[in-house]
Amino acid sequence: MSCGCGMSASQREATIQMTNSTPTRNGGYLLGSYPDCSTLHLGKFQGSSIFVVDRLGEFERLFPRTQLAEASAYAREVRRDIENLPTAALCDAAVLAVYG
Repeated sequence: MSCGCGMSASQREATIQMTNSTPTRNGGYLLGSYPDCSTLHLGKFQGSSIFVVDRLGEFERLFPRTQLAEASAYAREVRRDIENLPTAALCDAAVLAVYG
């Protein structure tokens, strides 16, 4: 395990909270807030990622990758896990709502 040198306390804590996820057959990750979306993002924000707190749960919330501290604080508040998911494996509408 790395030392976390150069990371703030909230970044180290968020790293510990992150979980591993398995994508669906088409390579995408399901989101509870976009249940009918099956079009993966292949646009401007491809190559980035999104933090998802409580994916598929009642407290699901998406954060741009620049808001790790906010995502971590929210995850602690609702006592749920954080996932860092690639935008190319997420619903296009969700990615555009976060970054667009």
